[in-house]
Amino acid sequence: MQAVHSGGLGGLDPRTLDGQLLEGLSFADCPVFDSWLADQRYRLDNVVQSLLYEASLAALAAGNPGEAVELTTLALHRDPFHADCNAVLVKALVALGEHRRAREHVTKCGNLYRQELGLPLPAEIRQALSAAAPEADPGIRATAATVRSYLDAGGASLWAGAVDRGLDQLRLAVVLAQRTGDDHLLAESLVTLSGALIHQAGGRGAEVADFLHRCLLYTSRCV
Repeated sequence: MQAVHSGGLGGLDPRTLDGQLLEGLSFADCPVFDSWLADQRYRLDNVVQSLLYEASLAALAAGNPGEAVELTTLALHRDPFHADCNAVLVKALVALGEHRRAREHVTKCGNLYRQELGLPLPAEIRQALSAAAPEADPGIRATAATVRSYLDAGGASLWAGAVDRGLDQLRLAVVLAQRTGDDHLLAESLVTLSGALIHQAGGRGAEVADFLHRCLLYTSRCV
């Protein structure tokens, strides 16, 4: 197995990271070293899993859902119970327009969690299937002023305790910001929506991570 560390990919394709450290070897006659080797194998497996997940998020944020499907599929071969990877796979399939495959995967996940773990389907996987961007009225002009009006309205709704309405307004702000072509405004809208999901709706995992990756992507374009 190629050497890898958690500091980043460094241009390395995570799809090339297969096998194990000192694969095929065991050292039963040296139990201390054998125990150390088992720990290192486990640690490196987790690092590779994390790299595949991060790369899949980056691919999805960059508008490459096909690559995100490939990466998450590899990650799920390693750990089929990784809820965030499953959620990214569902989001990527939806982005590709493969809604039937997305629904089938959610059903498969539900059966797997129930039969193997005795647990319900994690909320983030279920939400990934239904978290499509809202449709903005085509009559609404996509301008900076319109986007900011939805950001303000969303903030006001959240402050008043109308969380669902507020999140819908912030999601619409993101949709309209995308239409403006203003990367800075889109990044601001994504950060606002992410913050609301985290602090008002207990959001976490793949959905918020996807928004933040997209925010970093658009912010980098502004530099």
